[in-house]
Amino acid sequence: MLDVSGEGRLHAKLTLEGLAEKPMEARLDLPVALSLAPFGFSLPPKGAVKGHLVGEANLAWLSPLFSLEDQSLDGCLEVTCALKGTVAAPDVTGRAHLREGSYANFLTGTTLKNIDVKLAIKGSRLAIERVQGTDGEEGVLSLHGSLDFSPDKDFPFQLDLILENATLLRLDEATATARGRLTLSGSLREALVAGKLDVGPAEIRIPDRLPPEMTELEIIEIDRDRQKSRQEPSPQSALATRLLFDVALESPGRVFVRGRGLDSEWGGAIRITGSAHEPLITGHLSIVRGHFNFLGKRFSLTEGSLSFDGTIPPAPVLDVTGEAEAGKVTALLRLSGPVSAPEVSLTSDPALPSDEVLCLLLFGRSVADITPMQAVRLAYAARTLAGNGGSRDLMGRTRNLLGVDQLEIKQSGEESGEVSVGAGKYLGEGVYLEVERGLGPGSARGRVEVEVTPRITVETEVGGNLDPGIGIKWKRDY
Repeated sequence: MLDVSGEGRLHAKLTLEGLAEKPMEARLDLPVALSLAPFGFSLPPKGAVKGHLVGEANLAWLSPLFSLEDQSLDGCLEVTCALKGTVAAPDVTGRAHLREGSYANFLTGTTLKNIDVKLAIKGSRLAIERVQGTDGEEGVLSLHGSLDFSPDKDFPFQLDLILENATLLRLDEATATARGRLTLSGSLREALVAGKLDVGPAEIRIPDRLPPEMTELEIIEIDRDRQKSRQEPSPQSALATRLLFDVALESPGRVFVRGRGLDSEWGGAIRITGSAHEPLITGHLSIVRGHFNFLGKRFSLTEGSLSFDGTIPPAPVLDVTGEAEAGKVTALLRLSGPVSAPEVSLTSDPALPSDEVLCLLLFGRSVADITPMQAVRLAYAARTLAGNGGSRDLMGRTRNLLGVDQLEIKQSGEESGEVSVGAGKYLGEGVYLEVERGLGPGSARGRVEVEVTPRITVETEVGGNLDPGIGIKWKRDY
């Protein structure tokens, strides 16, 4: 409702119902100067203004309003705001409280629940007194800071985010939990995200190749340059904030890389710089422990690295080597290349042809001595080595069901057929427990590994036919 009084003032009233239990009501009283001949409308700078905004709104209404198709908001926002002063120098005070809020991003898998927000406005400054929520599980995040509504300074702001074991990335190919502090500072023209996060546990899953019933289609783009020029907006028309990064990610371990037979744990440091448009990711992770199951054979990982070289878009490169004994020959299996499509190669020490190494691994004999049925199995093994085989992640689903960090099935030899199951889990920061159990009596054994420093580890192993004891391991990276 609008009303212009004879005293030269404009009275406005707006009521919105249905957004929450309490309606949203806004009132505004402004001085106006009207002229009909010629027509004119102005607000006297020294004229007094007053108004208020009171009510509640459910944030679920905002998703369709702002076209957030891949995101969702929910929660009750309660607002109390008052306006006074003059047209030239308005004075705004008020408070806002969001209760039982939630947020979901379907692209990144980010889920925030139990969000509680308290904001205060005074003059041109918005103070974030409290923002706290959970990741939907045990992780907690909190935020505080301020925003200055000063157009001449491009609306400067500073926000401090604290993460406590919060899992904010949940994708099919990766999940990550982090703790630490990030600061977002700058203005609507340019902002910087800086800080340090300790990451772990995290998991990177190497995707399988397409199943046989699906065909990879080669796509040839025609007139790509003209299409690109039509689709991309010009830099001059973009009004988005330029977002820069200077973030350090560190992990002493508990970064797991799994898939296509690889089950491994890594640690290291990564740095993210550049901009949101072109992020630069550099650093590397080194192998802590792990194995690679290939054709039913277990290769212990002896060395490995996961490197980020700043490629845009980011394309981490995997390079791991595993060893397995095949009679008097040591088989060397190497998994290398981009994480999205690594290649497998098989060599040996002393050097032998790959099919000969496969025969020794599978049957313990030379190619000339295998049976026709074994020749069929050898052909399948060679096909799998070339990357044409497929697998289902049954071990991954079982590991998640049991709630352990490592799970594997070991076979001592093809002739004996002795099988054991091993499981490992972190009991706390730097304390790792591994238990192995076979089918026969006296086959159970356990191992506890305690990291004293990043280079010194204390181990104890008991059970089976072993004598209890304690060992100390020291490592140095060159």
